[in-house]
Amino acid sequence: MSESVLLSMMNDFFSTDIRVNEYNKWIQRGLSGWEKSVVNNYMKSLGSVLNVGCGCGREAFALYDLGYSVTGVDLSENQIEQAVKNTIQLEKTLISEFVTI
Repeated sequence: MSESVLLSMMNDFFSTDIRVNEYNKWIQRGLSGWEKSVVNNYMKSLGSVLNVGCGCGREAFALYDLGYSVTGVDLSENQIEQAVKNTIQLEKTLISEFVTI
């Protein structure tokens, strides 16, 4: 299977309304335990973070709340569109941007 076919399949999977709605429900969860551990142990100083595979923005918003400047990227345009809507709704004005790959 070629890389382009695989990327297309992943995009199709993560772009469905069901997946976007599912991931969007997770926004309020914030970081999981292991993610908090990574931040606490390896991200000692505030700065910029590239959130690859950001979906609707769960990790991006949690990192923003901790003081990081975040740029989120994802394959799915639908996930990015929802992340942008969430940025406005949640008033997370310092999120640098959300873009598709």
